Amino acid sequence: MGTFGIQIAKVLGCRVTAICSTPNVGLCRSLGADDVVDYKKGDIVAQLREIVAAKRSGKSADWRKFDLIVDNVGADLNLYFSAHEYTTVAAKYVMAAGAPALGWLMKMLWIRTRPGVFGGGKREFRTMFARGDAKELEMIATWMKEGKVKAVIDSRWKMEEAVGAFAKLKTGRARGKVVVDVAGDV
Repeated sequence: MGTFGIQIAKVLGCRVTAICSTPNVGLCRSLGADDVVDYKKGDIVAQLREIVAAKRSGKSADWRKFDLIVDNVGADLNLYFSAHEYTTVAAKYVMAAGAPALGWLMKMLWIRTRPGVFGGGKREFRTMFARGDAKELEMIATWMKEGKVKAVIDSRWKMEEAVGAFAKLKTGRARGKVVVDVAGDV
C-alpha cells in the first residue's frame, strides 16, 4: 500500500492509484489516493486497464495511462509483464520489494538483463533500495511538521516484544508501520 508513498506523491502533485485489500481502501483514500484498486475484487491488471479505459471514454482530462508503477510488494510479476497495457511508453516500473527467494532473484536478474525479449516486459524495469539522503529526509520532516504527510502507525511494541512485532510484519496485514521502541518510551 505504501502509506508514505501515497502521501509523498500527492504532495508532489501526482495523481495516485493505490492497490490494496478491501480493509485498506478507506485508509488509502484518506491518505489521498485518487483511485484505489482492491486486489480482493479480481485481477489487478484488468482493474488497471478498466481505470484507464473509463477515464478515456469519459473524455476526462486525466485519462492517460500511468507514467510510473511502484511495486511495494513484488508478489505478482504479471503487473510488470502486462505493464504495457496500462502505462505510457515512457513509463517506468519500480520494484521496491520482493520475496527473498532464489527463484524470485533469478527472475529479477532475467528481467533486468533481457527486457522486451522472449516474453519479458516492455517497460523499463528498475529496483529501488533505501538510502539516507539528508535533504530528502529533511523535506519529508518538513512535510510532516506541516501536516502534509503523517506516519500511519499500526502498532507499538516494547523492545522485549520485538519477536511479536516481527511476527506481525510477517503476516502482511499491518495497516501502517509496526514500531519497536528501543528506548523504552512506549
